[in-house]
Amino acid sequence: VFSPSLMLGIAIGRVGCFLNGCCHGLPSSSRLAVVFRTVDSLARHPAQLYESALALVAFAVLWGMRKRTSFDGFLFLLVFLLYSVIRFGVQFLRPGEGLEWAGGLQVTQVWAVAVGIVSMAAMLLLPRLASRARGGKRRW
Repeated sequence: VFSPSLMLGIAIGRVGCFLNGCCHGLPSSSRLAVVFRTVDSLARHPAQLYESALALVAFAVLWGMRKRTSFDGFLFLLVFLLYSVIRFGVQFLRPGEGLEWAGGLQVTQVWAVAVGIVSMAAMLLLPRLASRARGGKRRW
């Protein structure tokens, strides 16, 4: 129950960011662009709403998988993996923090890649370690 709720909380929180005008996107001529008067008079990507929508999709995926997990903690690791993918993508539409790394990626994107790799590694290794601890017997 906890893991899907994290994504639902992120989705709701990003709507709050949109209403507050923070965490906005880059200037855009898209039909979806919004003017944030607290920033300037430019139309910008509503990156907060993009992230909110993607978090709702992730919530639906997590909710649907909650009874079909391969080991305890799988959904929690999947939250980290899904959010790192979401954050990595949405960050392309946000202004840089002034600290770009590795090929122009923002610091947030580098962290998202790191979290995604660690989450995937844990998802692959934990079932094997648990199986060895039980003497090679599978739980399912």
